[in-house]
Amino acid sequence: MKHIIRKASLADVEAIRNLFYETVLAVDKTQYTQVQLQKWAAVYADENKWQQKLLNDYYLVATNNTNKIIGFCSLKNNGCIDMLYTHPTHQNQGVAQTLLYAIYDVADEKHITKLYTNTSLAATPFFEKYGFIVQHVADKNLDGVCFAQIVMDKRLWLA
Repeated sequence: MKHIIRKASLADVEAIRNLFYETVLAVDKTQYTQVQLQKWAAVYADENKWQQKLLNDYYLVATNNTNKIIGFCSLKNNGCIDMLYTHPTHQNQGVAQTLLYAIYDVADEKHITKLYTNTSLAATPFFEKYGFIVQHVADKNLDGVCFAQIVMDKRLWLA
């Protein structure tokens, strides 16, 4: 299945917010409590926050052949892959890989030599598969609910 990758626009905010929410709630329930998933998914509630994120960071979306957004990712100017999500019904179809490779291209254009991410337990194996290395595990606190946050990085080339 071919995925079309394009730069996100403010018109995509609602679809991105919904995809984020649905994906978080579908995450492996053996790794998170219901309270953790609800707190994580609640990040989706603030539309203004999402609009600011789209304006401040570089967002890409993956669409299917009906132009529906099935995944998205973002890159900050400092090399942080802040978000990388694929809708639950489109996982294991190469969407995240396609988005990650597109982020590599954006990083190259921006002369970013090292990428990093603060990822979830659920996403750690994906990033390891593409050469990211765990640097450390930190605690992340979302309104009183703690999560393990795995800090990973990958050097794209030698500067």
